[in-house]
Amino acid sequence: MTIPLKRFENVHAFSKGLSLDDLARDLGRARAAHERRPDDQRAYVRFLEAALAFEKARARAETQDLGARNARLQRSLALAKSELTRRVAQVETFGDALRASRPRRRAAAVPCVRDLFQGEAG
Repeated sequence: MTIPLKRFENVHAFSKGLSLDDLARDLGRARAAHERRPDDQRAYVRFLEAALAFEKARARAETQDLGARNARLQRSLALAKSELTRRVAQVETFGDALRASRPRRRAAAVPCVRDLFQGEAG
C-alpha cells in the first residue's frame, strides 16, 4: 500500500526529483481513488493536485526538450553559415580567374612578370 502524498508534497513533487513516470503513476492512483469515491472531496483535491503536478512536470520536460532541440538547430545553423561564408569567400577569391577563358588566364599571369622588368626594358 502506498502512502498518499500530502497536498504540499504532491504539488511540489517534481522539484524533489520525481520522474514523469512516478508522477503519472501517482496521477493514475489519484484518479482511481477519485472514481471509486466521487463524493469524497479530499480524493478529488488529491486528483487535481496530482494532475497539476503531472502537467507541470510534462510541460517542464517539453520545455527542456525544445530548448535542447533549439540549441542543436542553432549549432547546425552556425556551422552551415560558416561553411557558406567560406564558400562565398572562395568564390570571390578565385571566381574571376575561373570565369576567364584560358588565353585571358595566361595573359593575366604574364603581366606580373612583364611589370617586374618593364623599367629595364624601356
